[in-house]
Amino acid sequence: MARSVNFVWNFVNELSQRSIKERGVFLSAYDMHPYTKGVGKELGLHSQTLQCIAGE
Repeated sequence: MARSVNFVWNFVNELSQRSIKERGVFLSAYDMHPYTKGVGKELGLHSQTLQCIAGE
């Protein structure tokens, strides 16, 4: 489970950095939800866990 959380954490950080670099816009936790939709089933994580990771 820790690997799954780390994978999502790294993905969200990379997505955020890319958004800032390319568009100059910082993504909020709400903006990240469409990018992590459906990943919970694949990684065995609860959707609330994904929301908390994006919120950090």
